[in-house]
Amino acid sequence: MSSIKKLKSGNWQSQVYLGKDPETGKAIREYKTFTRKRDAKKWARKMELQADQGIVVQTNMTVKDLLLKWFEEYAVVQTEKTTHDRYEIILKTHLIPALGHINLKELSPAHIRVYLQKKRKDGRKDGKEGGLSEATLLKHYKKLKQALSFAVRNRYIAANPADPVESPKIDRRRNNTIVTLTKEEISKLLDVAKEDDPLLHDFIYLAVHTGMRKSELLGLEWDNVDFENKKIRVRQALVGEKGNGSVLRESTKTANSNRNIDITDEIVEVLKKRKEKQKEFKEFLGDNYHDEYNLVFCKEDGEKYYPDRYNVRYAELRDKAGLDKEKTLHTLRHTHASILLQLNEHPKIVQERLGHASITQTMDTYSHLIPTLQAEAAEKASKFLDA
Repeated sequence: MSSIKKLKSGNWQSQVYLGKDPETGKAIREYKTFTRKRDAKKWARKMELQADQGIVVQTNMTVKDLLLKWFEEYAVVQTEKTTHDRYEIILKTHLIPALGHINLKELSPAHIRVYLQKKRKDGRKDGKEGGLSEATLLKHYKKLKQALSFAVRNRYIAANPADPVESPKIDRRRNNTIVTLTKEEISKLLDVAKEDDPLLHDFIYLAVHTGMRKSELLGLEWDNVDFENKKIRVRQALVGEKGNGSVLRESTKTANSNRNIDITDEIVEVLKKRKEKQKEFKEFLGDNYHDEYNLVFCKEDGEKYYPDRYNVRYAELRDKAGLDKEKTLHTLRHTHASILLQLNEHPKIVQERLGHASITQTMDTYSHLIPTLQAEAAEKASKFLDA
């Protein structure tokens, strides 16, 4: 239902009833002023059509309102704590200060383009001068687009204003930040760990031989180690939460994170020795041992580790082994993947072992580490065709 009236100024005001706000139950009326009557009528018809399609334009909803609503109703529910903590930083440090004041229905592709341009030029918030990288801008763009898609699904707006905006592009050949360990560096690291910290030695050994995430190894229970069939079942992860310490979560990072990983006789032997060592601690501590967690990698009394503590301890051993600081704990996972690909293992197998969401993710992440793959493929094709 709409009405149009002429104002004293000579302009035309269009008023449209758009239904009721699904949350407050209050009537939603939209007003807009035009210099020409036909423009007022045209706008009124457009708004009524949207209302007929079930699109509820929330006149008072700002971009900030939407981002916070999306964060609470989607991000917090659908992602791991560590993941939505990163989302929250993007929202509260960048997106909301820059775009939060804009009325949602007024947000345009131009607003988003200007946001990206400004952040590219001068977007750092760490006290240093300069702009954000394309990789970081892509994360901002994706989060904003996801929130706006949420708004479309909930019929707050008719279309996603981020759709026409070209996303930031990453040249993976030039923006490669992934590093790996050489065979010699692995041996050096394991030698130092064996002397200084046998538990971390076993952790490093499994990480580089299985490609499991730190959180997955710290969350690994003995019940999920199948010695007979030589498999590890990845079913949970140990994550750190502010105020809650370390928390075991059944759902791991992606849908494919829950997986079975084949292991070798050598890994089985390492795990059996680890279990024997734990048995000694159990017998020594008796009732003071925390047997309820049944974790493979835990403190001497069976209690859970706080994940960040492993980063600190690993860094100490890495420095003692004389390795570069860029060789982080996560480098062990990258190393496992790159070794398999260098040995011409099928990318699908690598994806399955790592628990990546898709094979595309695996290849986008690691294919540039093996510059000889394309040359080898070309050579194989030529030999086949010319034979």
